Amino acid sequence: MFDVVEAFIMVTLVRALVVVFPLLLTALAGTSHGNAAEPVLLDQREIELPEMRILSLSPDVSAIAAASLSLDRLCIYETESLAERICTGLAPLEAGLRMDDVVWSPDSARIVLAEQAYVRFVDGDLWLMDAVTGELTNVTDDGVTGRIPILDTDEVEFTELFIDVSPTWLPDSSGITFSRSTWRDGEWLGNTTEIIPVTGGESRLLLTVSTDTPGVVYYGMRWAADTKRLFYSVCFADHSNPNNGIWSTNAEGSGNTQLLRSDPDYGPPFIAGLSLLGETVLAYYPAAAGNLAAPKRPMYSVIDVASGEITPIEVLSSGGSEYVFARPVVLSPDGTVLTYAGRLTTPDFLIYARTIASSVESLLIPEGLPGAAPITLTAPVSWSHDGHVLLLNSPDKGTILHIPGGVDLALIAATPDSATPEASPFSTPESMYIEPGATVFVNDNDVPLRSAPDTDAQTVAVLSAGMELTVMGPQVDADGHTWVPVTDPQRARLDTFESSF
Repeated sequence: MFDVVEAFIMVTLVRALVVVFPLLLTALAGTSHGNAAEPVLLDQREIELPEMRILSLSPDVSAIAAASLSLDRLCIYETESLAERICTGLAPLEAGLRMDDVVWSPDSARIVLAEQAYVRFVDGDLWLMDAVTGELTNVTDDGVTGRIPILDTDEVEFTELFIDVSPTWLPDSSGITFSRSTWRDGEWLGNTTEIIPVTGGESRLLLTVSTDTPGVVYYGMRWAADTKRLFYSVCFADHSNPNNGIWSTNAEGSGNTQLLRSDPDYGPPFIAGLSLLGETVLAYYPAAAGNLAAPKRPMYSVIDVASGEITPIEVLSSGGSEYVFARPVVLSPDGTVLTYAGRLTTPDFLIYARTIASSVESLLIPEGLPGAAPITLTAPVSWSHDGHVLLLNSPDKGTILHIPGGVDLALIAATPDSATPEASPFSTPESMYIEPGATVFVNDNDVPLRSAPDTDAQTVAVLSAGMELTVMGPQVDADGHTWVPVTDPQRARLDTFESSF
């Protein structure tokens, strides 16, 4: 192990894990888990978009995204009038649209899309669609087209490709966090979580999840609104893998915590909802939802992040029947209220709501809401900040519920931390001061580690992308570059999933 502090690396070639993300901090006023009033249904509206697949409601509730039945077009409709705003052809998406990954930006200005690369075994990228003009932009183009070597590496005509899925937005809409799997020189290098600015360019590594297995973060990620925690789902093909489940990490890609493990019968849980500040996670077992027989255990659970307490979600008025279950379940933005459809109730599809802290259900739609369902097995149903929820009755028909109840959804827009007014998740390393003791990762291959802060100094090691280093002292400006003294380069390459945590 190389272990002297006189080894230096140019700061342009490392990624600091202490970047402050100055965002519009979204907070909720006057809410708590213990005193929220019982929710009520204020309004209910049926919508229909013939020959379309309804996908999602924009965060500001002004627009609805829907895809054609053949998934060759993505269209935006005005929520109030259902008039078509814009339609965009999806022919540039070589692997086709992945309906789980049609995600509105928090400011409702754009939608990020992912492709079905793992389904069609064809290269897939992330795309941005402007919600007003319909302009489509490939934001993570790797220059590769055609078949990907998931099953067969014969006759491959490229040396590197990326498969990007499960995008989620930074809360200020400035960038996208996503799951990336890398294939290079004939082998899979595993799965990472990266961040790319909305303007495109190079992505930055946030977290290495697996060093050899692609696609293990495949079903969704979400940031808390203050960008202090990222929540993500891990799903290895082996459902008994102890690393499967729901995890969280901080904005530096460290301090990882497993919140919920895989279930022996239902498989890995995925994230179906997150409170704005990350105190509450709604977990979902899609393998259970895919069973033809009615599940005998709840397929949704609520996780209290601070205590780790896990509460399965059952229809409380079922009388203990093992056949009645809740699906879909939707979490309010402040994490205090659930609304859900009761399945196999009488009548079927009764719509309930309740505060998480109470044991009392409010029956919102006593006549039921036939067909109430999520969009896909894994795409979460969102509850907007002003209390609107979109449920599907069929692919082209839906119901918009207005359920603010007793939940105070008044938002406070705070300015970024004045102590770091110039910081950004995409600040160049040259603009950052990296504190001694911080952990950094190399973000390129064949990076020289030198014995002194000089490009002519002896190269004592050659580092690879993803290697973890520890900063040992203050930065040094020399030779026209900024240098950082580091140690332990040999220890940092993450060999197992567990070691990355």
